[in-house]
Amino acid sequence: MEKYQTKEIVSLDNLTIEHILPQTLNDEWKLMLENEKEKLDSYIHRLGNLTLTAYNGELSNKSFSKKIDYFNNSNLRINHYFREQNIEIWNLEAINQRSKYLADIAVKVWIR
Repeated sequence: MEKYQTKEIVSLDNLTIEHILPQTLNDEWKLMLENEKEKLDSYIHRLGNLTLTAYNGELSNKSFSKKIDYFNNSNLRINHYFREQNIEIWNLEAINQRSKYLADIAVKVWIR
């Protein structure tokens, strides 16, 4: 999907998959998602919650307010979504919206 969105050569060699909503929640994440706790497990591995980054180790379980700085400054097209949509909060609705956005790209990349 990343390579589909640009004519520029994209090296995927040092990139890994990052869970935006982390698999282990710290207190800040728990507070932000307080009303959505019962559904979290089913959203962790959804397409909209995943991205590519070379900063996986640095991002880890950081708060969304810290992660968004990385995403907003990313050179990867897949992460331009965050600044183009001015994403300020990451919750289940935001994951659903990004899932739809990425699914629209995926059907163009992998035509049946």
